[in-house]
Amino acid sequence: MKILNELIEILADRNTGLDMCLIKAQILAHKLKNEEFKRWVNYELRGYPVGVDLPAYRMLNLVLFGDISNGYHRYFNYRLPLLDLSDQQIYRLTTRKVDESISSIEDWANKDDISFSIPTEACAIFSDSFNKGYYVERIEAKIGNGKGKEILTQIRSKLLEYCLAISDEFPDDINLTDTIDKSIKEFSSEQFKIIVQDNANIHIGNTLSQISNDTNISINKISSEDIQQLIKAISEDRKTNEISEKSWGENIENWYVDMLKKAGTDSWDVSKAAAAAILATLISKYAGF
Repeated sequence: MKILNELIEILADRNTGLDMCLIKAQILAHKLKNEEFKRWVNYELRGYPVGVDLPAYRMLNLVLFGDISNGYHRYFNYRLPLLDLSDQQIYRLTTRKVDESISSIEDWANKDDISFSIPTEACAIFSDSFNKGYYVERIEAKIGNGKGKEILTQIRSKLLEYCLAISDEFPDDINLTDTIDKSIKEFSSEQFKIIVQDNANIHIGNTLSQISNDTNISINKISSEDIQQLIKAISEDRKTNEISEKSWGENIENWYVDMLKKAGTDSWDVSKAAAAAILATLISKYAGF
């Protein structure tokens, strides 16, 4: 199909803006009559409305910095400790839901030292983290360099992988006006769910402890109890530097090892090779890597 081949070509060309790729993807989605695909493309182009599920790749991990003072001495850009915060407070303060349009993301993705302001009411949350009369005057949340580009790369790579996966199913001589066989439509729809949706949308407004309710992990036969244990492990490791540096902490490592032991048994009928990939992906998604 000409439109599909054209889309593959421009997706592989980094000089072509992602917005142009998505506009062409709209035409393909219309031809395939795939409503989920069409909806995803529209949301990526225009931004995600409030109440609509966000893909996991649009969730960013933030590091908090603040100005602290005791009235006499003041320290600027001080990295704030999270030790005394609850799981819910940590999630709300250190998670950035990127629901903007592609053009907006492209606008700030190439900038260094991207930061977001935190409401001043949050300053009081850190009152127990300091002694000798110090308090937080201002908080700023920062994301690492290149994080915006990672979102754009994820979208481009998912769309390209999807197009490549379905391209072999289309006859070379089929064009935009031809009627597409039902089996091809069903195949393209299934591939979209596997490659693009990836069973990992996260609902806006949910706390860390609720994420698993919005993530379809039944396909991997992982129990909700195991997911809750992963969330707990991530929460514990957030109190150390490992997660902010995108490394597994001790609690995550222990969870991974325990889960790997279940692979190939009655409790988890998945090969160890497949289990390793599944577990690593889950950890990355939940930890915001």
